[in-house]
Amino acid sequence: MESGSKLVLLVFLFNSLEFTVYGFPHGGLYSTCVHLVPHHESQDPSNTPCPYKINPSASNYSPSDEITITLESPNNKVFIGFQIVVQKINGDTEQKVGTFISYPQKYAKSYSWYASTKNCVTHNSKAPKTSIKLVWKAPTESLGDLLIRASFVEEFDTFWANESHLLKANTPASAAVVKTPIWEAAGVNSFSQAPLDEQCGKTVGCMLWPKLCKPSDCTYVVTYKTGNDFIDFELMGDARGYLSLSISEDVKMGDDETLTCTEGVKGSSIQQGYNPSYYNDWIKNTVLSNVKIARFSGGKKLYCKFRRPLQHTLNLYFQQLGDNKFGPKNRTFDLMRSFYLFLGWGPLYRGTDNMGHHIELPIISTNLVDLQAVSIVRANALSIPVQAHSAMMLITWMLLAGFAMVLSRHYKENLSSEWCGVKSWFQLHRGIMLIAAAMTTASFVLIFIHVDGWRDQASLHAAFGIAVMTLTIFQVLIALFRPGPDSKMRVIFNWYHRISGFLSHACAAVSMMLGVNMSLMPRQMQDWQTKMIGTWIGVHVLWLIVFEILKCRQKAEGKSSENYDLDNMSDKKSSNQGLQPEVTTTQPSCSMMVALVLYAVTMLGFFDWCSGFYLYFLMKFTSAGTTYNTILK
Repeated sequence: MESGSKLVLLVFLFNSLEFTVYGFPHGGLYSTCVHLVPHHESQDPSNTPCPYKINPSASNYSPSDEITITLESPNNKVFIGFQIVVQKINGDTEQKVGTFISYPQKYAKSYSWYASTKNCVTHNSKAPKTSIKLVWKAPTESLGDLLIRASFVEEFDTFWANESHLLKANTPASAAVVKTPIWEAAGVNSFSQAPLDEQCGKTVGCMLWPKLCKPSDCTYVVTYKTGNDFIDFELMGDARGYLSLSISEDVKMGDDETLTCTEGVKGSSIQQGYNPSYYNDWIKNTVLSNVKIARFSGGKKLYCKFRRPLQHTLNLYFQQLGDNKFGPKNRTFDLMRSFYLFLGWGPLYRGTDNMGHHIELPIISTNLVDLQAVSIVRANALSIPVQAHSAMMLITWMLLAGFAMVLSRHYKENLSSEWCGVKSWFQLHRGIMLIAAAMTTASFVLIFIHVDGWRDQASLHAAFGIAVMTLTIFQVLIALFRPGPDSKMRVIFNWYHRISGFLSHACAAVSMMLGVNMSLMPRQMQDWQTKMIGTWIGVHVLWLIVFEILKCRQKAEGKSSENYDLDNMSDKKSSNQGLQPEVTTTQPSCSMMVALVLYAVTMLGFFDWCSGFYLYFLMKFTSAGTTYNTILK
């Protein structure tokens, strides 16, 4: 068989990638009855004036009154979704009151949000609407002034969640009805404590980040201390809108209790929630107490303290697929056991007290935390799988791939001795690239398993990563069908191999640059990592220029041997000496070998410096400005 026939056409068929879009054409979620913010891929409510209105048939109410509420557009502008509740202004504002006794069932459905009455109504289809009429029945006793609240969805990324209408009470409410809830926040100055350096590991347990920081200088701190049947938590850190503590049995989001402190345009609040998966449901709080929330350091830092019972059962609601019914599910978190602790932070949805998706990765305790112990626990910003993914990709593309490409491009003549019948440069090139391909594949599989698919926050980084993985697979498979040295296809193979190798290295550099600048990365790490990758690119390019200059000098001095096809060294020498010119062995160029050693030392030294600085920075940096001792003195 002709050697050229070894080259076969490899065709890869890729299925179209499907990206999940979280819209809810059959109604808002049960969990959004509390805040009315649609979960539309972390989209903020519109900041433009709402074109839709809440129009009640009366502006005052008495117990058991029936009031018609119309959701409409004065200009007959269409909306496709809505959600409406009535809540207290004073006291427990999470409580939804009254009953919706009538609504158009063709376009709407009701929920009973932690109540036996239908106190929340939403759309049940995305059919266009210009108005919806509902009949709401007031409670049997006066609850004081109430607020009718509604959200309107014009299209997936255009919605309003802050529309309200005051409903005044004809008779005042009793003090028992509007009593202050146990979780109402008090000012931070209403108590005093010793500095954190005197508490952590002595009187309270602490989770600290970054590693090795002093408690008073850490960027984020969680403290915990148990009493007879309760536990007191403190959360401190840089936060635009909220700090959220998650209690989990493992290091992945899902099946976690969340305890969240917020502070924004609507004031401060404490919220209890649950993570069914990579999102949070706000559940009704009945147990969190002794809440204290404050901002300090010019409003950049948030402090929060609260008390939770050691044993508490969350009352959760999940949709039962098929019959559109809801039933309670109980989930007990007994803090006498050990758990992993997460701390997340981020902005609130615009104009609301509902926490948005965390912009940066949450920090996670390095091990299970015994909440009864008075000890110091450290936290990681990057999970072990993410760190492993990063390390393998950096080793592969900062060290291995570059070294293998330099050997192939510049050292065919200088490393021409044979190892097991194959030129030494080719043995090195092939072996290193097989290791690089294996590490790239392992790293790729590891991160996709860890994040459970595609993540919008890393879409560009992931896209270039997929390009690198695809080019790597093609390189390996094409190499299996390399044509013989006499084949007419050999030139095509050589050019493809060179171009594909260059593209894979370039895509890897872009992917690494995008990876270190993802919004999820801790912002303190983004700047120096960008400089690190940029410096590596610059140093590598300079070395490539040096190699080209040395190679040109070597040829000019007549030290290079006759130029043969790159891969002849892997083929047996022909027994017919008359068909091929005699190959002469060239002595390695001293300058080229010195350059190769210096290149290897430079790259290894640079990588060692980067990894060392990475560990130092991750473990040692502290935040500037006001420390936590200032607020606690």
